[in-house]
This record gives sequence, structure tokens and C-alpha cells, in this order.
Amino acid sequence: MRLNIIIGGRAGQGINLVSGIVSSVLAQQGYFTFNYRDYPSVIRGGHNFNILSISDQQVESHESSINGIVAMDDLTLEVHKKELKKSGFTIPSDKYIEFGINLNIALAGALMKTLGIEKSVLNQEVKKVIKNNSEEALKAAGFGFDSVEKKFSLNKLNNNLTIFSGSDGIVQGAINSKIDVYFGYPMTPSTAVLQSLASSQEKVGHLVFQPEGEIAVANMALASSFAGARTMIGTSGGGYDLMTEALSLQGQSEIPLVVYLASRVGPATGLPTYTLQGDLDIALRAGHGEFPRVVIAPGTPQEAIEKTNEAFYLSEKFGALSIILSDKHLAESEYSFVEQTKKPLKIEIKRPIPGEKIVKATSYEHDDFGNTTEAAELTFKKANT
Repeated sequence: MRLNIIIGGRAGQGINLVSGIVSSVLAQQGYFTFNYRDYPSVIRGGHNFNILSISDQQVESHESSINGIVAMDDLTLEVHKKELKKSGFTIPSDKYIEFGINLNIALAGALMKTLGIEKSVLNQEVKKVIKNNSEEALKAAGFGFDSVEKKFSLNKLNNNLTIFSGSDGIVQGAINSKIDVYFGYPMTPSTAVLQSLASSQEKVGHLVFQPEGEIAVANMALASSFAGARTMIGTSGGGYDLMTEALSLQGQSEIPLVVYLASRVGPATGLPTYTLQGDLDIALRAGHGEFPRVVIAPGTPQEAIEKTNEAFYLSEKFGALSIILSDKHLAESEYSFVEQTKKPLKIEIKRPIPGEKIVKATSYEHDDFGNTTEAAELTFKKANT
């Protein structure tokens, strides 16, 4: 069984709330979902839509043919009607306009009835999500539910599912690794990790700091790691370009560093809110000169949890640059899956204790004691070990 439903409207109308409520309920009912977000780089207006894919099997992408359209504006129907299957359904917003800010709740109710979900389950989810004016929200949900006919019968399945985005997975992997400090400067699609780690820092105990730009992010992170903190930074392609001199410093100094690189369409500003896996080459080669690095590209939120932990482990073990390569598809899409509990790798910090000996970190070629050298034989030896 596989359904693909478009939920569309203008930025600010709350389409994410519709897909969020529905996907949460479906996960509770045991159905796998994949929620893809498509939006232009505007704060208000424009054409925004989510594609919610529903299946009784694991699903990690959406299909181009659509089973239904939930339209919060007329443009959504105009744009996507050609993608609708002959047997497909539409839920326009006309009859729900009176509910104002609860229009999205009314549409969520209509979609739940269409899918064959019980009204009591809908009401329970609305109460959980809407804390203020819940009575008005329940009224809107009920009206939407009663206004349409049931087209599918999604009976409850025996699956215990978790909903995570790829960004959630990166955050959980960093927390599992006992991250101490995260430095970042906002840049889509990496920003969600910055925001999530910032919101959890008091509860978990790490520190999040936003410097004035990406150059400062990378250099401050090297200083933080040199001092013995488990350190991670995050950016996208254009910001990563600015970091390359500091990353070359990492290669020479061998100070452990984990980088979250969320690709977007470039070059330069490119298409900030769309997907392209165009940063692989720069992840592998950015920086002047050759130096070893680890590049890991998870494909699911579960892998993001595990691979972020591995990135911290490998960075500390080998004094290496560990890069976690992602993109908007993984970072911002929401997946439901059966979470597999795996014991995180223990990250050992092996910095000299202050006062025991002089510790050097230099951007020059150096011997094993940190002393500057220009000896060809030593340089060749280090480059080939």
C-alpha cells in the first residue's frame, strides 16, 4: 500500500501543522510516513507544499504521481492537478474559510476522515498539539472530519514507530557522543541542527554559540577542541567555502574536529531551499595541500544518529577532520521508522593535562614534538603515513 498526498498553500498558512498532525497519528497507527517539504526562499506568500507519503512498508522518498491534494489556496490546485491520479481526491479550502487561523486544523480533520482514521484519535492529537484555544481547534477539526466521506480504511498496524528528520538524527547522534560545544552560523539546510541543539543546551548540558560568520565558526571550534572539548560545527556549501583555510589548519595541527555539511544547490547562494548533493567533491578535497579526512554520508535519520557518533569517534581517535555530509532531502524531511537502539561508541578525549607539559598546535610543518621544520625527508614521511 502506498499513498502520496500534497498539502499546499502559502508560507505562513500552517501547512506543516497539517502534515505534522496527520503523520503523527499515522505513525501511532503503525503506518510508515515520509514528509517532504518544498518551499521558496520567502517568509510569506509564494507556493509551499509538503508531499506526505504513507505506506505499510518503510518509505524514504515520495512519488511523482499523487493520490490526493489538500489545498489551502487555489494555486495549489492549479499547480498540482496534473499530477493527480484519475482516482485521486481533492480537499479544497472553500468550505473551511470561516475557521480563520484554524483553517489548517479543519483540513487536517478532513484528511483524517478521508484516510479512515477515527475521530477520537484526531481529537486526541489536536489536544496534544494545540495548547491555546484548543476548543476552537477541536471545533474546526470536527467540522472538517464531518464534511467529507471516508475513501480509505487505514486499520491499525502493529508497528512501534518514531518520527525523526535527518536533522533530528544528527542532533541525537551529537548528544549521544556527549558533545560539549557546537558552533554554527545560520545557513539552510543546516540551521535546524543549530536551532535544535541551542534549544536543548540547558537540559542536556552542552554549549551552542553563533559567532559573526563561518570563518569565526571554524577557528573558534579548533580552539575549543584544542582545549579538550568535544566540538562540532555546521554549515552549508557557501559557508563551508569560507572555512577551508581553517580546515587546512586542522589538517596540519591534527586537532580533532567534526563538521556537519548540509549540501544545497550552488554555487554561491544558489537555490537555498532545494536539494542537490553537489558538495561531495569539496567535502573530499577542500583546503590547500593534502591531508586525511573522514567523510560520512548517512541516508536516513537512523543512520544519521549512528554515523554522527562514529564521526566523533574517528575524529578523536585519529586527530582527523570528520565531515558528516547531508542535504535538504535528508535534513528537512520527516521519516517514521522502527528505531534500533545501538549503544553509542565511547568518545575518549586524549589531550595533555594543562601544566604537565608544553602543548603546541601549529600551522607549520612540524615534527612529533610540534617543532617547526622544513626538512624534506620528514615532510615526505608525514605525508605518506
